[in-house]
Amino acid sequence: RLSPRETTFGRRFQFSPTCGTIAVGGQCEIVVDFKPSDLGSFHEVFEWTLKGSATAVTLAFRGVSVQPTFTFDTTMINFGNVSFGFL
Repeated sequence: RLSPRETTFGRRFQFSPTCGTIAVGGQCEIVVDFKPSDLGSFHEVFEWTLKGSATAVTLAFRGVSVQPTFTFDTTMINFGNVSFGFL
């Protein structure tokens, strides 16, 4: 079972699945979705508690959340004929 992180960036991570069973020697794909609402550096460590084990499995994420930027090469953009004020 995944232990939640109640930090600024930790709350912005979503995992699927958050719990389940994996056979001995088996594998499980975990999908991670990260949608930050704040800017800045982050380091989050998530833990999965294993039934019958004193040791949790950890997964760490480190990065920087930045504002999106767009750059256009104006010689390459062609909008063609555009009517103004008529729909």
